[in-house]
Amino acid sequence: MPAHGSPAQSTGYQFRFPAEWPRSAAALRPRFERGFSSIFSTAHMPTDAKIGYWVWLVLGTLTVLSMIGTYLFVFISALVNPVVLWGTGMVSLFGTVRWGLILAFIATGIIGLAMQIVQLYLTLRLREAAEWARMALTLLTLAAVVYQIIIAAVIPGPGTTGAVVTAVLSVALLVPFWLPRANAWFLAQPRL
Repeated sequence: MPAHGSPAQSTGYQFRFPAEWPRSAAALRPRFERGFSSIFSTAHMPTDAKIGYWVWLVLGTLTVLSMIGTYLFVFISALVNPVVLWGTGMVSLFGTVRWGLILAFIATGIIGLAMQIVQLYLTLRLREAAEWARMALTLLTLAAVVYQIIIAAVIPGPGTTGAVVTAVLSVALLVPFWLPRANAWFLAQPRL
């Protein structure tokens, strides 16, 4: 095992589970040494990790904003024009409210948004070479794929199919963090 802060030896690809995980809320928080602009400071990262970081940061931010916008649009549209509830299937043709579908829509939205915010938060920690954040992001993304597949099976439709495809593609977007140079960079960083 290389010394902390020194480059990893090129003895082949190494995989390990993080030996240490954050033990306090302070250890979880991203460090912003130079304020908010620290988010854009990636010169210290290897190219592989830098590409992965930017992809996750941009797509994660856009996804959070898109999800919030979509749920606000549906909510406001339903208040202004109740026909929207019929169009989404939450109210039957004869006016019967489908509470199960409404609750599923709300729960799915809350869980999906929470998972996306946590993924975005973990992405910010990747800039600091937090090995635990890389593992947590990987595990959370895999859990999101399983979750989207279950939702697609329970509530089939064109939107759920797209969500499953997006979740599976997000697994592919994890690859840059696990490529040899990025992996060596994560393994060479000092522990918490």
